[in-house]
Formats: sequence, structure tokens, C-alpha cells
Amino acid sequence: DEGLPWLYAAAGALAVGAGYRLRNAGALSTAIARAGLAGVIAGVAESLRRLKAGVGRQVAIGAWIPGPFTLSWQLFGAEAWLAETVEGPDIGVWLEAVAEALSRVGRVYREAGADFLTIHDRGGSPQVVGPRTFRKWVKPALARLCAALPGPVVVSVCGDTNAVVDDLLDCGAAALNVDQRNQL
Repeated sequence: DEGLPWLYAAAGALAVGAGYRLRNAGALSTAIARAGLAGVIAGVAESLRRLKAGVGRQVAIGAWIPGPFTLSWQLFGAEAWLAETVEGPDIGVWLEAVAEALSRVGRVYREAGADFLTIHDRGGSPQVVGPRTFRKWVKPALARLCAALPGPVVVSVCGDTNAVVDDLLDCGAAALNVDQRNQL
């Protein structure tokens, strides 16, 4: 996504660097916070403050962050990331670090005036990764992120999520956003 250049700069060396990419997951949260708060995140936060001051009494103001699985997909590339979810033993540690970093971003957005946050985890769609991988990797990371964010939180997962709707509800969000492929 074009809206996350700070993340590529901050985490690029961690995600694409020499050696096993997941080895440096612990440094991810700090790197993102340092780089992001000085760049795009600060710009979004300022926009949220202006919106809140201008129309914030008449309309609800929302902000979004990517889900941990989607952000990892974007950092590693789809093929490499999906291979890691099958073979990589450190996926849970990595996703925990990404969820922590994203929770920091979400808290900044809420403090700046967002009335609610939406987590878009389109890369973690069970239509793409299957229900088993969703339950093993995506759901725990989403639940961790939902718990760490000040509410209300909306979880948005694209594709056919019929097989995991109950799992999505277990993540702790105030609302779910599903697409037209779902049978309601």
C-alpha cells in the first residue's frame, strides 16, 4: 500500500535483511514507532485532530490500520509470507510484534480524535489462507490487536469468511465488516 512508506523504511531491514527474517521481530515495534511517529502516522494524527475540531461533533471519525497478517504479507511479499506460515516456526512471535506495533499506531489515532478504529486484515482472509491457517495465525494476532486497542474496534476481513465468522466474533471487536461473498 502507498500509505505505509514509513513501515517499509522502518521494517524493511528487519523483514528483508540477511539471515532469517523473523529473527529480529522484537525490534520491529520500536523501529515502527520511531519511524512512524515522525512521518506518516504524525500526518494522519494531525488530520484526525483537524477533523475532530471541524466536524467531530456532527459525524463519527474513523481511522484504519492494517491487520498483522496483512502487514506481514506486504512486508515479505505474498509468496514468501505464505511459505513462512507453513514452514516458519517463529510466525507467532513475529505476528505478536507486529500486533504490538500496530496497537501503538491505533492508540495514537484514537488519542488524535478517531472515534473508532478499523483493522483491515484482507491478506488474512480464509478465502486466501484457508480456515485452518486463519485459526492458527490470523485469529490470535487479530484478537491480540483488538485487546490492545482502545475501542470501539471494527474488524474487516475480505473474501468468503463464512467458515470463520464465529472465530471473527471471538476476536473481541465491537463490529465486523464482511463483504458480499458472505451469506448473512
